Amino acid sequence: MKQFSLAEVARHAQRDDLYIIYQSQVYEVTNFLSEHPGGEDVILELAGKDATEAFDEVGHSEDAQNQLHELLIGSLDQQSSATLATKKKATTGTTKTTSVPFSPVTLGGLVIAAAAAVWVYTQKK
Repeated sequence: MKQFSLAEVARHAQRDDLYIIYQSQVYEVTNFLSEHPGGEDVILELAGKDATEAFDEVGHSEDAQNQLHELLIGSLDQQSSATLATKKKATTGTTKTTSVPFSPVTLGGLVIAAAAAVWVYTQKK
């Protein structure tokens, strides 16, 4: 199986020539781009980069995991794998931001509703 450096993978970051890294394996996903159920933008954002964390966070199905085998073209060389491992260790323990499942307007409405409920409750005493 061919071995790639991080720099080699990074050169394949265009819509018509697209590689990603997942668990130190290199995948050629150019032809899969239009078929991706989550849309093209998700993959394009990670073009030429390590997509391991993003892939795992989504919780892909077993079918998606199996589909990776068809796209596998190689692995990272030892130095590149070590570099990724070092980067992951450096970011371990950092605070992650997560998106809330509702808009700021909805959040504002909830705060106002809670304040109103507290006001009504305190007026009854």
